[in-house]
Amino acid sequence: MFFEAFTYEDKDYNVRTDAFETLKRSYINDERFVDYLLESLKVVTSIKRLEIIETLGESGNPKSVEPIIKLLENIDLELRTSVIQALGEIADKRVL
Repeated sequence: MFFEAFTYEDKDYNVRTDAFETLKRSYINDERFVDYLLESLKVVTSIKRLEIIETLGESGNPKSVEPIIKLLENIDLELRTSVIQALGEIADKRVL
Protein backbone atom coordinates (compact mmCIF):
# COMPACT_ATOMS: atom_id res chain seq x y z
CA MET A 1 0.00 0.00 0.00
CA PHE A 2 1.25 3.48 -0.76
CA PHE A 3 0.97 4.50 2.90
CA GLU A 4 4.02 2.34 3.59
CA ALA A 5 6.14 5.30 2.52
CA PHE A 6 5.53 6.55 6.05
CA THR A 7 7.48 3.71 7.60
CA TYR A 8 10.27 3.87 5.02
CA GLU A 9 13.54 4.32 6.87
CA ASP A 10 15.32 6.78 4.59
CA LYS A 11 18.58 8.01 6.07
CA ASP A 12 17.64 11.59 5.26
CA TYR A 13 15.33 12.96 7.95
CA ASN A 14 14.00 15.61 5.57
CA VAL A 15 12.97 12.98 3.01
CA ARG A 16 11.08 11.01 5.67
CA THR A 17 9.44 14.13 7.07
CA ASP A 18 8.44 15.47 3.66
CA ALA A 19 6.99 12.11 2.63
CA PHE A 20 4.90 11.87 5.77
CA GLU A 21 3.69 15.47 5.58
CA THR A 22 2.59 14.90 1.99
CA LEU A 23 0.67 11.77 2.95
CA LYS A 24 -0.86 13.54 5.91
CA ARG A 25 -2.09 16.50 3.87
CA SER A 26 -3.52 14.25 1.19
CA TYR A 27 -5.06 11.45 3.24
CA ILE A 28 -5.73 12.64 6.79
CA ASN A 29 -9.47 12.10 6.37
CA ASP A 30 -9.11 8.81 4.51
CA GLU A 31 -10.30 5.90 6.63
CA ARG A 32 -7.62 3.64 5.09
CA PHE A 33 -4.87 6.02 6.20
CA VAL A 34 -6.25 6.15 9.75
CA ASP A 35 -6.40 2.32 9.80
CA TYR A 36 -2.81 2.14 8.58
CA LEU A 37 -1.66 4.59 11.24
CA LEU A 38 -3.43 2.62 13.97
CA GLU A 39 -1.72 -0.58 12.82
CA SER A 40 1.62 1.21 12.60
CA LEU A 41 1.39 2.28 16.26
CA LYS A 42 2.27 -1.30 17.16
CA VAL A 43 5.54 -1.47 15.24
CA VAL A 44 7.13 1.94 14.69
CA THR A 45 9.88 3.69 16.61
CA SER A 46 8.97 6.05 19.42
CA ILE A 47 9.61 9.16 17.30
CA LYS A 48 7.26 7.96 14.58
CA ARG A 49 4.74 6.93 17.23
CA LEU A 50 4.59 10.56 18.36
CA GLU A 51 3.98 11.68 14.77
CA ILE A 52 1.24 9.10 14.35
CA ILE A 53 -0.50 10.11 17.57
CA GLU A 54 -0.40 13.77 16.55
CA THR A 55 -1.81 12.91 13.13
CA LEU A 56 -4.58 10.78 14.60
CA GLY A 57 -5.55 13.70 16.79
CA GLU A 58 -5.59 16.01 13.79
CA SER A 59 -7.77 13.56 11.89
CA GLY A 60 -10.44 13.78 14.59
CA ASN A 61 -11.40 10.21 13.81
CA PRO A 62 -13.17 8.65 16.82
CA LYS A 63 -11.88 5.22 15.77
CA SER A 64 -8.51 6.36 17.16
CA VAL A 65 -9.71 6.92 20.72
CA GLU A 66 -9.46 3.40 22.17
CA PRO A 67 -6.08 2.48 20.64
CA ILE A 68 -4.41 5.67 21.77
CA ILE A 69 -5.99 5.62 25.23
CA LYS A 70 -4.11 2.36 25.77
CA LEU A 71 -0.87 4.28 25.24
CA LEU A 72 -1.51 6.24 28.44
CA GLU A 73 -0.14 3.19 30.26
CA ASN A 74 3.30 3.96 28.81
CA ILE A 75 5.74 5.60 31.25
CA ASP A 76 7.20 7.94 28.61
CA LEU A 77 6.00 11.42 29.58
CA GLU A 78 6.36 12.84 26.07
CA LEU A 79 4.23 10.02 24.65
CA ARG A 80 1.56 10.44 27.30
CA THR A 81 1.45 14.19 26.70
CA SER A 82 1.03 13.59 22.98
CA VAL A 83 -1.81 11.14 23.66
CA ILE A 84 -3.62 13.62 25.90
CA GLN A 85 -3.31 16.36 23.28
CA ALA A 86 -4.57 14.05 20.53
CA LEU A 87 -7.54 12.94 22.62
CA GLY A 88 -8.39 16.59 23.21
CA GLU A 89 -8.37 17.23 19.48
CA ILE A 90 -10.61 14.25 18.78
CA ALA A 91 -13.04 15.51 21.43
CA ASP A 92 -14.90 12.24 21.76
CA LYS A 93 -17.26 11.93 24.72
CA ARG A 94 -15.43 8.76 25.83
CA VAL A 95 -12.46 10.82 26.97
CA LEU A 96 -14.35 13.36 29.05
